[in-house]
This record gives sequence, C-alpha cells and structure tokens, in this order.
Amino acid sequence: MDDEKLVIYEKWGDCAKDAYNLLRKFPSEERFVLCAQIREVVMDVGNLILDINEERMSEQKLRMAARLDSRIRRIRALFKVALKFGYISQKNYLVICEKWIEIGRILGGWKKSFQPRRY
Repeated sequence: MDDEKLVIYEKWGDCAKDAYNLLRKFPSEERFVLCAQIREVVMDVGNLILDINEERMSEQKLRMAARLDSRIRRIRALFKVALKFGYISQKNYLVICEKWIEIGRILGGWKKSFQPRRY
C-alpha cells in the first residue's frame, strides 16, 4: 500500500506536528535533553510505520509492530515526565496522549491484517 494512503501514517504526521508544537514551549534547558528524546522517538515511530508497510513477512511485521507499540508507550511516558515537571499543562498532556492512543488503536487493527487468514 502507498505510504501516503496509510491512515496510521497520516495520524502519525498529525501527532508529530502536535508534538513538535508542544516541544517549542519547553524551557530552553530541556530542549537538548527531554525534547531531543521525544523527537527521536516520534521520528522512530514514523520510520517504523514505513518499514512495517514495506515488510512482506507476517512474523517480521508482527515483531516490528510490537516495537512500534513500545515506542508509542514511550512517547506517552515522556510526555508524562514533561507534565510532572510542569513543562506542559494537564489539558495538553491529555490531548496529545489521546492522539497517540488512537495511533495505538489503529496499530491494533493493522496488526490483525498481518495474521494469516484461517478458513
């Protein structure tokens, strides 16, 4: 399937943009630590989506999808740290995490398509 037509890839792009907008509000001393970690994981999610889409073997796709799920949880954990330090508001935290949870739900449906069909 074409990468641009993947719903999960489109949602990732929206989430990445929202994440980057939130990161601009972080204090300057965190831009090279917490912000860098969040940016790295956000970009890793996008790369994994593309890699999964190109992979042909179902077992490998499922392993990569597990890594993707782990990265999504890591993003949410990093934003929770930002909330605890007061870098983002509770409202911003809830909004951004709900978007990443939605990507996780889409991933769950996508993973079902990797399973061989049993008749």
